[in-house]
Amino acid sequence: MSLVERIESLCNSKGLTIAALERAIDLSNGSIRRWETNKPSVDKLAKVADYFCVSVDYLLGRDDVEDSDPDIQIIRRASLKMDNKQKEKMMDLLRISFDELFKDEGDKEK
Repeated sequence: MSLVERIESLCNSKGLTIAALERAIDLSNGSIRRWETNKPSVDKLAKVADYFCVSVDYLLGRDDVEDSDPDIQIIRRASLKMDNKQKEKMMDLLRISFDELFKDEGDKEK
């Protein structure tokens, strides 16, 4: 699947047209379609990736994992706004929550 096809698929999954996406992320009209023959800049690819909460590698076909789960999207959006110290705190909280959530399952195995 090409870059433009992958973006079109993401648009379709959200009920968007490519033109609507371009307006939403402040790209010129028709610019994404031109990526079929011209390479986009990294910052433009990043805008598309951020909009859909996917990686640039996913857009480029280097990674087949699309994180379309809304909970994963929330975590990814939040992490984009965090510095490293804040990310470490978030990961610590997730680890503690995970351990607490599944602590009874460890007791059942004994």
